[in-house]
Formats: sequence, C-alpha cells, structure tokens
Amino acid sequence: MQKTVNTTNSPAIHHHTPTSKPNKLSRFLKALRKVSNDICTRFVDLFRCCFSKTPKNPQGQAKIDENDRAEKLEKILQKISARKIQQYYRAHVKRVKEAPPNDYGIVSSQPYDGTKPEHIGRTYHFQIKKDGQNQKKILRVMYSPTKGPDSPMEGGFKSIDRIDKKFVRLKIVKGDSFRKEINNNDDLEGTSTVILGIAVDSDTMIARFGGDSLSDYLQNISSINPAHFENAVKDLQTLHKRNTYLIDIKLANLTYDGKNVNFIDVDNRVRIDPKKPNITKFNITLYYTTTKLLRVLIPDFFGDGSGSFSLGPKTDAEKKSYFKVSDEYAFLLAMIIATSKKDDLKRAFYGRNVGVKKNREFHGVMNNDNQSYFRNWIQAHVKPKFHSNIASILRDPYEYAQKSSNPPYLSDMLLFKGSMLKGVCRNFWVNSSM
Repeated sequence: MQKTVNTTNSPAIHHHTPTSKPNKLSRFLKALRKVSNDICTRFVDLFRCCFSKTPKNPQGQAKIDENDRAEKLEKILQKISARKIQQYYRAHVKRVKEAPPNDYGIVSSQPYDGTKPEHIGRTYHFQIKKDGQNQKKILRVMYSPTKGPDSPMEGGFKSIDRIDKKFVRLKIVKGDSFRKEINNNDDLEGTSTVILGIAVDSDTMIARFGGDSLSDYLQNISSINPAHFENAVKDLQTLHKRNTYLIDIKLANLTYDGKNVNFIDVDNRVRIDPKKPNITKFNITLYYTTTKLLRVLIPDFFGDGSGSFSLGPKTDAEKKSYFKVSDEYAFLLAMIIATSKKDDLKRAFYGRNVGVKKNREFHGVMNNDNQSYFRNWIQAHVKPKFHSNIASILRDPYEYAQKSSNPPYLSDMLLFKGSMLKGVCRNFWVNSSM
C-alpha cells in the first residue's frame, strides 16, 4: 500500500549551505569578522601615521625633492668653482714667484681693473723671501687702500694717506727713505698685537689696520676695560725675551679695536744682537721716560749729539735691563691713563711737572703727592705680591732696573680678572676630576 506524505503541517527543513539564508549564529559570526577587519585596518593606519616619513601632502614631497636636487646642484657648482679658483690662484702664485722683487723684497701688481667695483684701483703687494732651499716663498699679501682718511692722520715722521678696515698706507713726511732691512721682522713672529709695517718701496709702507687711535678713542670714552691690555703686555714679554724693545710706547702709538690694545709704529724698535753690533738711533717721547733712563739709553741726549749709540757685546749686558724697564714704565703710564676716570687722572697727572726737560730732573710719575691714587690703581690691577715692584717702577724706573736682580716681567705682575676667573675654573675642573 502506497503511503502518502502529509506536507500540510510539517515544518520546512533548512540545510546550512553557501546559498542558504544564515540563521542568528551565522549573522553574528559575520558581523564579528567585519568588526575585526575594521580594527585591524585602523591599527595599520595608526602605525603608518606614527612611523612613516611619507608626508600626507604629495605636493610637499615634490617640493622637498626639488630643494634636494637644487642643493646637490649647488654643491657640485661650488666644487667646480673652488677647483677653478685654485687653478687660477696657483697660476697667479707662480707668476708672482717668477717676477723679480724690488730692493725691499716686494712684487707689486698693476692697479686692479676687474669686475669688482670696490676693488678698483687697488695695488697688491707680495712680500717674497727665499727659504732654506733657495725657493721663493710668499710671506705676506697686502694691498694699498684707495680711500683717504676722514681727517688728517700725521705723525712726526709718517702720515696715513690711504686707509680702510684692513690696511693703511703710510708715506714718509720727514727724514730719509725707509731702510732696506726694515722688512726683517722675524722678531715679531707669533705676536698678535704688534702691527708691523712693510715698506713696499723707499717712501711707502703698508700696515694692517689695528683699530682706532687709542688717544682719539679716549676723547669720547673716559676709560676702557683693563683686560684689553692683556694680550699686548704678553706680547711685550715675548719681545723682551727676544731682546727686542719697542722704546716709544705711548697712547699715540697704540690702537684699540674693541677687544685688544695694539702696538703700532714699531719700525724704530731696538733689537740687541751681540753677534751683530750696530749703530742704533731711535725716538722716545719725553713724557714717557725719566731723566736718568735717558742718560743710560741715549748718553749724549743732554749734549749736542745725534742721540745714537753703538750696541755690542759689552753694551748689550749693560743696557738690556734699562730697555726692559723703560718699555714697562711707558706701558704702565699708557694703561693707567686708558683705564682710569678723567677726574682721577687730574689728581694723578695734571697740575704738576711731568716728563723730562733738560733743565729739570724727573725721576718718575709717582710721588708723595699722588701716591694714594696710584696705590689704589695698583691694588686693583696688580697681583698682591708685586705691589711694591710696580710702585718702585712708577717712582723711579732707573733705580728699579739698577737694584733689581732678574726682575719679573710686567705681564706676570699685572692682574687681569678674566684670566683669574679662567684659572679658578681650570683648577676647579682639575681638582674635581682627581
């Protein structure tokens, strides 16, 4: 008997096939997978933002690439330009060395007429010297400035007729032509505050610009920082150890560049060489010396002589200590004037007879009337154990030189507060590291 199937009240049978409609569980699983994918995507985006260097703005990246290419191109052009300049310079040096120097060891160019307007008219001068292998060597390169000074700048023997911020040109206004040996400046090597002059011909000298005249500067500024004398007095010690003496130290022969006081007009300095006795004639300013010093340094000064003397093995030992103290006495006077207030200067220097005259004995600038001011200055600017040394120099430099055996150098006696602070700091670090 054939059975019949009743389908009227039977529920439908669902099979979980790919095409079948999902139940609640399958829908939940699908939603969960979607949420998981969104979280992963967001985490990856966050990671890229934190650690990727790629800019969000593609135009910014293009600009960076363009700047990078321009910078690389500029470096390449700089290398090419530097190579060409080097080639031109080598060729120029070769021409200079091949040219015959004049009697002063100078090779001079024609006035500049190139593409730089600020250089038009400059004449360049090259100081030539042969080394141990008889090869020519360029010691210095200088040029003659083209502009004159704003106001006359004339001394007793030379005047400045051209000046800029690098060099000055001087001309002889009195006396003979420059000596040919004047360009021998080996004794000045290694100094930074001694502004040497190089004679480029018989009546023309070129010197490095050393700053404003200290004498003129003090007309507007009452005083300068004493520490700005430190390098100058150290260079003075270097020269004295080489038996070189500047002799004519004074405010008019000092310049100030804002950081250092510099020596100028040093071509008449005294150089003692026992192996080469020579006749020496020099200039000395009477305000910055004493009667007894002059009698030793220039024996015939108070007579009708020429003011010259002979230096040799005997006079070498006799005069060196007096040359040294003469420089130190003059340096002290210039430093005291430049570092003191004008009212104090009046009490110390003015209203009394200062300087040497043929009919008057003058022993030194410090005396019983003004010693209180000088002692105040000494206490402020001299190391305590050397107070009596400086006082003796200011009272009578001749007597100090005569009685002192192996006296200390002035640079070792002066107290510069900046140097003292450096020494304290240096000792602190040394001690703390031990």
